[in-house]
Amino acid sequence: MHVLLVDDDEDLRRLFEKLLGARGHDVTACCDAESAWVAYQRDRHPLVLLDWQLPGIDGLELCRRIRAMPEGAHSVIVMITARDQPDDVHAVLQAGANDYVAKPVPPALLKVRLTIAEELVRDRAQRRLAEAGRPSEARPEAPRTVRFAGEASFEDLVGASPAINLVYQKIRDVAKADVTVLIEGETGTGKELVARAIHACSRRADHPFIAVNCAGLTESLLGSQLFGHRRGAFTGASESQQGFFEAASGGTIFLDEIGDIPGPVQTALLRVLQEKEVTRIGETSPRKVDVRVLAATHHNLSQDVVAGRFRADLLYRLRVARIQLPPLRERREDIPLLVASFLVPCRGATGQGVRDVSNQAMHRLTEYQWPGNVRELKSAIESAAVYCRGGVLETADLPPEIAQADGPPSLSGTSSGDERERIIAALAEANGNRTVAARLLGVSRATFYRRLADFDILSNL
Repeated sequence: MHVLLVDDDEDLRRLFEKLLGARGHDVTACCDAESAWVAYQRDRHPLVLLDWQLPGIDGLELCRRIRAMPEGAHSVIVMITARDQPDDVHAVLQAGANDYVAKPVPPALLKVRLTIAEELVRDRAQRRLAEAGRPSEARPEAPRTVRFAGEASFEDLVGASPAINLVYQKIRDVAKADVTVLIEGETGTGKELVARAIHACSRRADHPFIAVNCAGLTESLLGSQLFGHRRGAFTGASESQQGFFEAASGGTIFLDEIGDIPGPVQTALLRVLQEKEVTRIGETSPRKVDVRVLAATHHNLSQDVVAGRFRADLLYRLRVARIQLPPLRERREDIPLLVASFLVPCRGATGQGVRDVSNQAMHRLTEYQWPGNVRELKSAIESAAVYCRGGVLETADLPPEIAQADGPPSLSGTSSGDERERIIAALAEANGNRTVAARLLGVSRATFYRRLADFDILSNL
């Protein structure tokens, strides 16, 4: 895609060039509006990133010039501005920009806005082809997700970020080998979806997939469910019953929250993995089973082993292959794609004609930390769709903890690179007031000043 980049800040321009180039775009970079205007007249660019405050002609005027051209109506224009008051945003949109990004621009947020802009460029190209009556070219797709059959919270694994693409590749790799797999990740990241995808891509796809939630079950109940029991083995066992391992014969069993299973059941499970056989409760003769085991947990099982809560030999048997799912906050560029996928079923379930999300609402969605990950995002969109009064979901429709989120999030649980960006963003939000910035980040002034010194931010203020 041809991208016109206009910014008089050389460092920022180079940063944007590098990011756009990494996304496969052909970039024309200009430092002022006059040279950018010449470049646009020479070669129409479907995507324009444009700074507002430029020497000579400002970004608003250049935006108006582009929009006044017949071909300019089809370009997607994203304004980059340090001014983020309601009147400023109104002026940007009135000039014809499709979106705006407020400086300082965290790289993660910029990637999100680029994803939205790229999708809009493709949509416009598709519509133009359709209106012209020409056969539509195949729309460039995000890297393919893995489809699977069966019930789940949503039909596909959705996303095109590098983090989720790595997961897709690991799914393809482990699906070929009939080994146990440990799927790790925070609550709500989609561990069962990954398990179903592995099963669907494996040679066992035509056989049963059985998911078992191991959390909250007593030792006797979980043992009976997994391995089965003989009639009269315990009070209430009026009939002999096979367990899930036998029921999944030829297929896959998914043990969710395996870190919560009691010690005696861990011992029995280890034997199943080693000997490929189960012994029903109350029986003495084992039964052979042909089942692939996938397990998932949000625990750190290595720490549980050290603490004596989980068997080390069982852990080694489970994690022959491993897949680590990234939290949603580490793949924010996937949020617009996830939101779009959640809106489709919402229209049918709520009877509301919600078709899009406003810029301000999308900003809130991409800046929120999502402690509940994709599951929480899905719930938030479903809730917002219920309250939405028109075709566009607005900030006021979002749950209050998202709509009223105030300023950059806390420093806890972030990498050093993200922490530095958040400190700078907090200072910008507080107009340089360090006390206010510390309050926005939820840390003491002493901690905030120490981190300023650690990252050598003081010398740049």
